[in-house]
This record gives sequence, structure tokens and C-alpha cells, in this order.
Amino acid sequence: MRIIGGKYKGQRLNAPLGQNTRPTSDMIRESIFNILSHGMDIKFIGMTVLDLYSGSGALGFEAFSRGAKKIIFMDKATPAIKCIKNNKKQFREQDSFFIYQGDASFLPARSHGEELIDLVFVDPPYRKNLVTPTLISLSEGDWLKIGAVVVAEMGKTDHYDLATHFSLISERKYGDTKVAFISYNLPNLA
Repeated sequence: MRIIGGKYKGQRLNAPLGQNTRPTSDMIRESIFNILSHGMDIKFIGMTVLDLYSGSGALGFEAFSRGAKKIIFMDKATPAIKCIKNNKKQFREQDSFFIYQGDASFLPARSHGEELIDLVFVDPPYRKNLVTPTLISLSEGDWLKIGAVVVAEMGKTDHYDLATHFSLISERKYGDTKVAFISYNLPNLA
């Protein structure tokens, strides 16, 4: 597995040991970043990115390679946390990465002073229907900037509901994978 674009293009990344993690394929990752960069005109420069259910951290490291300034990784599996820490060592700017072990579907409230998130990758285990509780957790925990984009990868038969203040931008299917591009909108103050 390699970084496919940006400053660290070609940099190798390791995957967690064991059968419990399913890294996003290079083809799907490339498609996601093409849609973000060209279809949605997202500029990664200076962004704060949250990579939930991180696995190897490939999505977060890819965003960093393209100019994001801060990447927060979260996974509850110990092999994934060890893998992200190992992959982090391959980058000079190690103080740009923050790694937490925990359940991304039950995020704590954002602490005061913690930056709001511009972009979120949500890549939970397939067939567990964890996207909806994760969206709710992001919203209730006050993690997102208005206009933040959430990229949710799931199995093609996985079901999700858009939590309050979220709207679907686009949905794509790649074999047995479905990717939803979701926007966090202004609360209706009426």
C-alpha cells in the first residue's frame, strides 16, 4: 500500500496484522481523493482531518501528503493503533499526527480549544451499520465545522441514515464497497 498523491507520493504504508482490518484499496482511495479534489474542489492545505476506524491510517496520511496540517486518528483495535504509530515514523512532521484508541461511534465531546474538523473519513467494519451512530456522535460532540465533509466507506448493502444537519452530496459504488460523500450543514435556527 502506497500514498498515491502529494508530497509523499509513493511512500509505503504498512497494514495492521491480522484479519480484522480491511484497508481501503488504492483504487478506491484514488477515486475518493479525485472526487474530493476535482469533483468538490477541496483544497487540503491547512485542513484538520479526522480519520475514524483508521486501520492503517492510509486515508489520513493521504490527506496529509496533500497538505492537511493536522490528522487525528482513532481506532479501537490495538493492532491498528500499533500500525498507525509505525506508519507515523515514516514522516518528518510527526507532531502533526494525533493517535487515539477508542470507539469512533461514541466520540467524547470536543474539548474547548480543540480545533473543529474540516474533513472526516469514516471507514468502519462492513455489515455493522456504524455510519449513522458515528454521524450522530460527530454532531452531538460538536466536532465539525459548518460545511465539513464526511467521507463514509461501507459495504454496498450497509444501511445508514443521515443524522440531523447532514446532507448527501454523492454516493458511489465500487464492487462490494459504497462510499458516501456527506456535508455538515448549518443548523436550522428558525
